[in-house]
Amino acid sequence: MRDCMDRLLHELYRSDFSLTGYDRYYFGLRYLGNRFLLSKLQKYLSDGRRVLDIGSGRLLISATLAADGSAVTALDLPEVFQDRTVRKRAQTYGIDLVGYRLRPGENHHLPFKDNHFSIILMSEVFEHLNFSPAGLLKEVRRVLANGGLLILTTPNVHRIENKINFFLGRSIYADYQRYLVEAPYHYHWREFDSAELTGILQQFGFQLKETHFFNDVLVNRYSRYLFRSTSQKAKAYLKKMLYYPTRIWPGLRKQIIIVAASQAGIE
Repeated sequence: MRDCMDRLLHELYRSDFSLTGYDRYYFGLRYLGNRFLLSKLQKYLSDGRRVLDIGSGRLLISATLAADGSAVTALDLPEVFQDRTVRKRAQTYGIDLVGYRLRPGENHHLPFKDNHFSIILMSEVFEHLNFSPAGLLKEVRRVLANGGLLILTTPNVHRIENKINFFLGRSIYADYQRYLVEAPYHYHWREFDSAELTGILQQFGFQLKETHFFNDVLVNRYSRYLFRSTSQKAKAYLKKMLYYPTRIWPGLRKQIIIVAASQAGIE
C-alpha cells in the first residue's frame, strides 16, 4: 500500500505545477511531509473509513486516502475550492468539498453530525489559528466517533532553526509587516511543542497514542521546479544540512505529528 500511495502522490504533484508565488513554494515544500504523514496513516486506514481533512488545500492527502478506499470529506476556505484543478480532483476521487471558515468562539458549528468520522486530519492548520482553538476542538470531538483518531501535524517550536534564531536574537516568525497586509492563514500565529499539544488535546477528551518528529525541508524530487536562482538553491541545501544533527536529536526536527484518540464519556 505504501508504494501505491507514493506513486499516486507523485502523480498528483506532477500534474499540479501551474501554481505561482507563495502557493508554488509551499506546495513543493510539503512533499516530504505529506509522504511521511501517509506512512504513519497507513495502519489506521481501512475501506469505508470516514475521514475529514480539515485544511485540505489542493487535496493531495485527501485524494490519496480516497483512492485507497476511505470516504473523504475535505474542508477548507471556500476560495480554495474555486480552483479548477481542485474541483476536478475532487470529482475524480469522489471527495466531498465543504467550504467553511473556521471562526473564534464557542458558538460556531461544524456542518456534520455527531460521531460521524473515524479519522479527522488537521495537517498544518493549528499554527495558523489566530484565536483560541477551544471551540474548534470541541467541535472536532463532537463529530469524531468514540475511539476515533485525531491526527495533527504542526511545526515544532523547538526545531533547530528556531533555536539558532533565538540565539541570534531574531524572531522565529515572518516579518511583522506581512501580518499587517497579507492573508493571515499564510503565517504562524503560535507554534507549539509536543508536550503543549498533548496537554491541550487531553483537556478536550483526547488520549495520546503516538508522537513523531520529522523534517519537512525544501529539498526533494521537486526542487528543480521551485528554485529560480542559484542563491535560492544554495540556501535550501544549507538548510537541509542544518537538519542532519536532528538524526541524533529528534526533538529538534522541524515538524510534529500527534495521533490522539477520542475518549468515550468525556465532554
